[in-house]
Amino acid sequence: MANQSGTLTSSQGSAFIGTTPNDVITFTPSSGTYTVEYPLGTTAIGASTSPQSLSVSGGQVRVTCATGSVSWSVSDGNDGTPLDQTELSSVRSLVSGDGIRLPAGSDSVPLDVFDLYSTGLPRKLTLPSPYSAVGPAMVHPSVVYVPNRWMGWRYWMAVTPYPLNDSQYENPCVLVSQDGEVWEVPAGLSNPVVAKPATGYNADTELVLSPDGSRLYLIFRERLSSGTTGNNVRCMESPDGIMWSAPRTILSGATARRTMPARPSGGMPWPVCGA
Repeated sequence: MANQSGTLTSSQGSAFIGTTPNDVITFTPSSGTYTVEYPLGTTAIGASTSPQSLSVSGGQVRVTCATGSVSWSVSDGNDGTPLDQTELSSVRSLVSGDGIRLPAGSDSVPLDVFDLYSTGLPRKLTLPSPYSAVGPAMVHPSVVYVPNRWMGWRYWMAVTPYPLNDSQYENPCVLVSQDGEVWEVPAGLSNPVVAKPATGYNADTELVLSPDGSRLYLIFRERLSSGTTGNNVRCMESPDGIMWSAPRTILSGATARRTMPARPSGGMPWPVCGA
């Protein structure tokens, strides 16, 4: 089924579409001319005025609208039907102990990795870090889960590296995953998305998808240790998880008052709490 769709106008110029292996993107122009790059930098569909489809093997696709508008939709080539109770029981037999936690009141549901866990030792995730040469430690993860995918991915994570307990590396990064187990940097993104401040350090990420699904918000703490001492809670936004706005300060306060931004679930307006 189509997991993503959108419309691009000539005034908007270009847009990036996130995909996974076996996806098919259908482009339908409306009195418009469009081009498609896949892989990025390579013309896959050139100056077309007619509907066309493109099969991809994953990664970013760039569509540019020169005139009029073009609509696009992504058909997911990977999703099967939800697991029924028999299939869930089969999966349960592969996990030790009471290893499957079923969502309440449902016998046939898509199985999400966070509903499948071992009662033994916790699993260890390997997260790609821009500072892997220093150490692998990552802290303060914040995960957004989108069952039907957002920009081609079911899971988006904001996280800060913390190798050797050294705060100079604690700069927000963004990762993606299809299953919550294997994580990677989305194509076109370079981590960290926020540089270390001149004095002090960054920390404590919170990732939020807007209610209308149009953009991601990344909230984090900036701890200043020289000059103006204290905390700033800062916010960035992105329409695709790749291109991020410059951080802007949305709260300021003394160290003890705001240490970790967190947004309670619910609709707008969004209260931001200091924990």
